[in-house]
Amino acid sequence: MTPSDTTFTATPPASHQGKLADLIRARIVSGELRLGQMLSDKELALEYQMSRTPVREALLELRSAGLVVSYPQRGTYVFDPTPKDIAEICQMRGLLEAGALRVAAAAGLTSLVMELNKAVAHMAFAIEAGDFRMIETFDTQFHETMVAMCGNSRLVAAYRQISDQVRVLRHRLPARRQRVHDALAQHRRIVDLLTAERIDDAVEEVLRHVERVHNLLDHPELASGAESPSQP
Repeated sequence: MTPSDTTFTATPPASHQGKLADLIRARIVSGELRLGQMLSDKELALEYQMSRTPVREALLELRSAGLVVSYPQRGTYVFDPTPKDIAEICQMRGLLEAGALRVAAAAGLTSLVMELNKAVAHMAFAIEAGDFRMIETFDTQFHETMVAMCGNSRLVAAYRQISDQVRVLRHRLPARRQRVHDALAQHRRIVDLLTAERIDDAVEEVLRHVERVHNLLDHPELASGAESPSQP
C-alpha cells in the first residue's frame, strides 16, 4: 500500500455533502474557523448558497470526525480540546504511529524508507522556501505515510478517526523556524534508524517525537526562536 492509496478523512466523501464537509473541514484545519467557534447551519447555507439540509449533513459528518460538537439547545461548535483531550489524542497518535511503523517496516522496509525520504526532502525544501503551508503539508505526509504503508486496514481506520484532529493540533503548533527544523531533524533521525534497520530505536523516536508535540501544545513558549519560517 502506498500513501496515495489512503485518504485520511474520517468518512469517504459522498457527492455534494462530502464536498461541503471537505470545505468546512479545511477551514477548521487552517484555523479560519476557530476552536470553539459556533457554526450556524443557516449562515453556512447562505454562504454556500444551498439549503440547510446538506449543511446539517456535512456537520454531522464532521462531528463523526471529531471536528465539531453539538449541544442540545445550544448549537454546534468547532471542537475546542481540553488539556485532557489533547493528551488523549497525542497518546493515541503515538501508539498508532509507532505500531504502524513497526508493521510497515516488516512489510517492506526499502519502500517505506523511500517514501519517508520523499516527505523529508519536500519538507526541507519548504523550510528553505519559508512556505509554512507546505511545511505542514509534508509534515503531515511523513506521519500519514507511516500509517498508510502498514497494510493493516483496521489500523488505518483507527488512525483515520483522529487524523483530522491531529491536523488541527499540528496547525496550532508555534510557527517558529527552530521548531520546524527540530521536527525535520527528528524525521531524518527516524529514517536513518530505519535505514540502519534499527526498528526498535525508530519506534522509540516516533514516540519521543509525538511527546515533544504534546509538550509544545501544552507549553508553546518552549519553541525557541521568535521568527517564523518565512523570515530570514
